[in-house]
Amino acid sequence: MPEPTIQAQESEKDENVWVASLSQYMETEIERFSNASLPQFDLIIVRVFDSGSFVAVPGSNILPQAYPESRKEMGRDVHHFTHPVQWKARSCSISKFDEMYHGLADPDKDESAFEKEFNDLLSLKLQVLRKACEQLDPKRQVLAFVHDQPLWIPLAIHIHGPPIPVLPSPNSDVALFSRLLHCNHSYISESAFGWDHEHIAKVSLSGADLKDADFDFVWSVPNLKTLCPALRELTMDHSRVTNRVISRLRESLPGVTILHSTRP
Repeated sequence: MPEPTIQAQESEKDENVWVASLSQYMETEIERFSNASLPQFDLIIVRVFDSGSFVAVPGSNILPQAYPESRKEMGRDVHHFTHPVQWKARSCSISKFDEMYHGLADPDKDESAFEKEFNDLLSLKLQVLRKACEQLDPKRQVLAFVHDQPLWIPLAIHIHGPPIPVLPSPNSDVALFSRLLHCNHSYISESAFGWDHEHIAKVSLSGADLKDADFDFVWSVPNLKTLCPALRELTMDHSRVTNRVISRLRESLPGVTILHSTRP
């Protein structure tokens, strides 16, 4: 078996340093959380920033973790996790990640190249975070969120400990499309939909955040057309959702106009 190249050895050495630094930070913060006598603390939320900073805060689950099932329930706030608002968070910064971020392709010149490089860098950060958490109590759940994303299950990234809770299968059109809005990084509100009395008639899921995998839970619904009796129009413009999903939606929702365009 060939010896690792000098570049590979340097890369592994760098990663070990990053892991050690982040591991020490996590252990220190967990001790601080534990000593704070918080009313509820059953998970750790880690914000991962472009600048190379990681910010860990004590968190807890908001139960029940579900979506509104009817138009009447649309007014309630839908978050799945929470953390103390007054908590004085401390960060761990890895300067190399900041340097790597500023070396990414210019998004104004090549958006697809920037996106790929950004995702590769994010994967590296998450890999380092997972390694830094390997020695933590296996019962201690650690979830990551990119930047200041809302604390919604579809946006949570599992890092350590018990898996992310499985949401119940939707029992209404409101629950189904509310969840897809979250997958699309959009807030849930009554005005987000066009209505026919108590059922959704029109919905837009346009934008680049929705992916094919976000529809996996949709296929578990026994009869999608029955669940969405008033749906007439579904729009997904500038989307990264592929024709494979669009074709399946058209089969499952006969009579519904599905407007779809992909990103340029």
